[in-house]
Amino acid sequence: VTTIGTGHDIYVRDTPWNTTWALSAMGGSGLILWDVTNPVRPFQLAVWNLPEEENLGHYFHTADVTFQPDGQVLVVFTSEDFEEHVSPLWVLDGNPLIGLTEKPAEPIQLERIGTWSNPGQHKAYAGLTFSLHNPRFHDGGILTLSSYHGGMWQLDLRAPEFWEAPAPIAYAAFADGEPTLVSDPIEGAVQQNLCGLEIALDAPSYWDVEVGPNGITYLADGFMGLYTFTPTAEHPVYGASRTVEYAGTAGT
Repeated sequence: VTTIGTGHDIYVRDTPWNTTWALSAMGGSGLILWDVTNPVRPFQLAVWNLPEEENLGHYFHTADVTFQPDGQVLVVFTSEDFEEHVSPLWVLDGNPLIGLTEKPAEPIQLERIGTWSNPGQHKAYAGLTFSLHNPRFHDGGILTLSSYHGGMWQLDLRAPEFWEAPAPIAYAAFADGEPTLVSDPIEGAVQQNLCGLEIALDAPSYWDVEVGPNGITYLADGFMGLYTFTPTAEHPVYGASRTVEYAGTAGT
């Protein structure tokens, strides 16, 4: 019915006020948040980009949004990185968008309110080794995200005091078996000719996550397959002290 531009990923999310958003990560040029409630006439609702003086060559990869139980709105934005700098996650204030249903005169400029990167500040490097990848909000503001060779991180962003500098509450990494010894010629051609990349990925290579009921987490490894992780009894949200049922990413 129509098209909207994107650089990389688009997540589509329904809002509590009966509109539909498409969060488009634009590769080299930030975030565009579209209102696609009427797919024939989408419009730009909000934008964000990293200030030029702070941009180290980040490739803006994926954005997600959570509509908190207290009514607040929070957006996160990841960078996929293949250079010698740390791969960050940015936290953006989505509250100025609450209740909006009409096209603004100009797209609203979102405000950055927080940043997170791996606790060891390990650099991404050319092979995407410690680059972040896909983030998934679930269960009222828990964020689970994959990091290629760096494992799976879980952050608690349920309360505003956690937004400026999110603290990890859980971590997992596992690889079983032998990594593939054969390079896929089709994947290699796509990387080099379409994406302009020549990346030799390390195994394990964690690409994506989904969270099931009560914190059971599925981690996709492009080399090794699919891993399932179960929360330990000590997990602060899904552990032995849990008193409610959580839906996971199916509830977003």
